[in-house]
Amino acid sequence: MATNDDIGFMLSGGSGNGDPSLSLGGMMSMSLIGTIISGRLGNLWDPVPKSEADTGLKEEYRCIFVHNVNPVDSIKQVRLFFESKNSDQDVTISIGLDPSGKNGTPATIADESTTPTNVQFSTPMNYQNGLILGKLKAGEFYPFWIKRGVNAGAVPFWADAYVLRAEGFPITQNLTDWGFSSAAIFGCKSSAAKTNVTHIADRLDDSVPLKLFLAAGDMALTNLPDCWFKMTKKVDKFTKVAFAITEVDESPETRSLLNHYGIPNQYYSFDLQNVHFLVMGTDTAYDVNSAQYTFVKSDLNTASLRGDIDWIVVGFSQPFYSAGGASPPPGKPTATPFDPVKFRDIYHPIFDQYQVDLVITGHVENYQRTAPLSYNAASPANPTITDVATNNYVDPVGEIFLNLGTGGHALDTKTSLASPPAYVLEADNLHFGYMWLSFSLQSSVLTGVFYGVNNVSLDSFSITRSDIQV
Repeated sequence: MATNDDIGFMLSGGSGNGDPSLSLGGMMSMSLIGTIISGRLGNLWDPVPKSEADTGLKEEYRCIFVHNVNPVDSIKQVRLFFESKNSDQDVTISIGLDPSGKNGTPATIADESTTPTNVQFSTPMNYQNGLILGKLKAGEFYPFWIKRGVNAGAVPFWADAYVLRAEGFPITQNLTDWGFSSAAIFGCKSSAAKTNVTHIADRLDDSVPLKLFLAAGDMALTNLPDCWFKMTKKVDKFTKVAFAITEVDESPETRSLLNHYGIPNQYYSFDLQNVHFLVMGTDTAYDVNSAQYTFVKSDLNTASLRGDIDWIVVGFSQPFYSAGGASPPPGKPTATPFDPVKFRDIYHPIFDQYQVDLVITGHVENYQRTAPLSYNAASPANPTITDVATNNYVDPVGEIFLNLGTGGHALDTKTSLASPPAYVLEADNLHFGYMWLSFSLQSSVLTGVFYGVNNVSLDSFSITRSDIQV
């Protein structure tokens, strides 16, 4: 099995180069003298004597390869960062990925003072902020550049005080393809709700089987959810729920749901294979001083750093991006009335920070799917569309938001969805239905299909993650 000790640093400058001063691009060196197998890289320049320290040196460059030297196994989510770096002002050190990319051959620069083309330099100091190299299969490599500058009046030194680290996660899991379904606003008296649940349960026997049913709020729409438990009996052990305004804290319905599903709070998390799910509560305290906020920050931080987690999905009831639409009748007043603007401004930046992939909501009686979105601090009501594709995405930045208020209780056909905001790509208030999301883990693709109550596809999208392909 591969380990991080299988991540080596190799000089450039041709297959036989062993001289760091000639590591200025071109083919990767295969010479033993040009190889450092430890996952760490240090000094690559000659000592700086007093004469050079007094006058300073122009910025100089070295081109190095990160190389998975394991002959069999892959290492995923590889990132490059400074494990340590001198903090004085005499020397500046930064790194940048070569635009030739994985398994590429970087252009050779004329001399060590020539700036390589189209390289963006930075100084990431930990794995979380590291330069993303993605997955390196056995024998694969990724070129990058190191830039060093010596300021005039520097103290002479004999070695650069920095250590670069390349780190990833060996692929060890035996993963199988699977899927999960989601919708919201069902209601026990609805024939459409019962049909949707039947279609969902039928996927238990699919070749890509159902492993989770995530109900995103407004399940029973009655005082007590016994009818909900009866309707969903076949998928009961696969069911997780998000709570809506009709399931307020300490109400009989909420207590019954919590007890039935063994959920400690309206916010909680769980894993299925290499996917981490976080369920949040929009009708319990969520401000920056709340227990939920502390939980969400800690949970997403931990999930983002785990080697066995490749996808992060967040679910909660009430959306903060929407083309509009009515909601079910409210239940009892909550101690913390939901403010979508406040919730958005607190949590969307956190979703971006920890690289959440998908956000699922309900509450609004229609179907909506957005483009991949990042928080826009300059104009929060207008999130940044990070990918102009309409259906299929490769390594998108930000999150796709799904509103799935189509479980069967009611559809808001009075609100026009003819001109939704630019970030909403699909909006449908004419069809009940459910979302089927499947993970093809051999190709690292998440596919989502919105099925109508007749089980016919009405919309679809996919996300491909190149950094985790098995």
